[in-house]
Amino acid sequence: MNLTQLQYFDALAKNQHYSRTAEELSIAQSSLSRSISQLEEELGTCLFEKKGRNVVLTKYGELFYRHVHAGLSEIGTGVQSVKELMDPRKGMIDLAFIYALSSSYVPRIIQDFSSQPENCGYQFHFYQGNTPSIIDLLKEGTCDLGICSYFCDEPLIEFTPVTECELRIAVSKNHPLARRSAVSLEEAAEYDMIFSLDKTQFLEQLFQDKGISPKVISRMQEDHAIASLVSINYGISVLPYDETLLSHDIRLIPAAPEPLFRKFYLAVQKNHYLSPAAKAFYRFVRGGF
Repeated sequence: MNLTQLQYFDALAKNQHYSRTAEELSIAQSSLSRSISQLEEELGTCLFEKKGRNVVLTKYGELFYRHVHAGLSEIGTGVQSVKELMDPRKGMIDLAFIYALSSSYVPRIIQDFSSQPENCGYQFHFYQGNTPSIIDLLKEGTCDLGICSYFCDEPLIEFTPVTECELRIAVSKNHPLARRSAVSLEEAAEYDMIFSLDKTQFLEQLFQDKGISPKVISRMQEDHAIASLVSINYGISVLPYDETLLSHDIRLIPAAPEPLFRKFYLAVQKNHYLSPAAKAFYRFVRGGF
């Protein structure tokens, strides 16, 4: 048994197809078959069984896969760690963030971080999504850090508040509320509303805390998509204030009787290895709030 055999086994377990796996690994299918057969012979059991044109793990294969996958992940982390230690002034930061912060907070914090001489060698991979998808990316190890909403019942994730945005009532310019200087949630709830696809239920809780039941007629994932619907009087919404949303010919009216704010958080998986680059960005963002 060697590392290559375990890597072949791990890839086949994920793809469940010999030819696709061989193509992915850039090897002949016969070489893949021979490697798996040798592994099964050494273990004394079948690891895969046929299911139509595919193969699936047997119960013994499932057990073996859990250990192999975890072990290969650790080996990959070790290799990455050594390479980064050899060149600590360079590195890649995998950062995920929610759509609401894509045109304001995130560009500013990236610019401020990168402008410091000691950080000029770092580069970023960016991912966008909603909070649940960002949490999944952190758990999978795809991303180092996320900037998102707080999500309860996530004991493996550390949340640190790093910024906040004022929430405004979004209406079209010819809406009955458009001339108002401020609008209460009670007044907003009298109209059809468009909410974001936010599983944190933040807006729902905001209204519920005031004993209000808004009439939600639609949900969209991205704030600019919501603003487009607002602009045609399909409904009104509550959105984080962002000047770029005004390009949709809408008004963003302050809430009454006092402004509303929503906090956003820097999220990281607890006890997860962070590269020197990711650690540097983590410390920088945490120090800015």
